[in-house]
Amino acid sequence: MTQSRWQRLSEWPLTAAAVIFLVAYTWAVIGDLRGPADLVAETVITATWVMFALDYLANLTLAPRRWKWLRRGELIDTRGGAEQDCCDALGRLKLVRVD
Repeated sequence: MTQSRWQRLSEWPLTAAAVIFLVAYTWAVIGDLRGPADLVAETVITATWVMFALDYLANLTLAPRRWKWLRRGELIDTRGGAEQDCCDALGRLKLVRVD
């Protein structure tokens, strides 16, 4: 499998994961969750981060020039897709979280 094929195959699942993450994170921030609801939200948030980490590792593994790809610091895919949107939204949401 090539990196471009992986990116094509993973684009929509990662987009869905980003949307699910935003819903769960927003629910956790605004809902002031306790008990089972908090556990569900945290589990969903963690699962989506695991998906993004696996995507990063897959891209790193499949990159034709791994060290160049890694040096470029592509923690967020250059497609500028859902991961970028998710991280941008997180920055804004983090401002409203009160622990």
